[in-house]
Amino acid sequence: MLVPAIDYTFVIDTTLNLGKLIVVNKYASTAVYSLTYTPNDEATRIELPAVISSTPVRVPESFDGTDDTNRVATKYIPHIAWGVVNDEDNFEKRAGEGVWEFIGTANVTVDGVTYSTDNPVYEPMVVLVNNVKATNITNYDSAAQPLFTEVDPASKRFQYFHVGNYVYFNAPVDRKQITVQYNWLVQHVQLISTLRTFKQAGVDVTPKMVDFRIQVRTSPL
Repeated sequence: MLVPAIDYTFVIDTTLNLGKLIVVNKYASTAVYSLTYTPNDEATRIELPAVISSTPVRVPESFDGTDDTNRVATKYIPHIAWGVVNDEDNFEKRAGEGVWEFIGTANVTVDGVTYSTDNPVYEPMVVLVNNVKATNITNYDSAAQPLFTEVDPASKRFQYFHVGNYVYFNAPVDRKQITVQYNWLVQHVQLISTLRTFKQAGVDVTPKMVDFRIQVRTSPL
């Protein structure tokens, strides 16, 4: 049952910098109240890529072909080094490909990897089809993905783009080995939360967090 706004008040305790919700009408001591809200934009944020370096999968994931939508699903969501993708001063995107080349004058370290003239290339993902490297055409700037072209009959080189943990190809891949190499960030995030009650005494109900959400940018979609 939704509690009408006229039955409660919400104030900010500036001393503790906490919000306080008080049910002023029709309070039921035996009821369980739940609260859904959106944190303030100035709330504490933790940029995981700034404190955790991504990890390559131990061995490239292998598939025997695509499903009926011309795609495969990786075990984890591939991590994108946005510190490379968005750094136009030190990296330049290769035309028509999801590949960035180092153009800076001084070494740059992103996601635990140092880029230099000796290590000049960043690829979010490497995909092979029957040991032939496929072309990554993923658009990392928006949700709109470019149109596929037909598979080159001479080079037999496929195209693909990836969204989340799905890799989409420009044609069915039937009974051919697909290998996918990528980095992933974390599988589990531990959340420590402090819950408080403003009842002065006789606390008979323990606050409980039922759900929480972590926003993670993995792709434009």
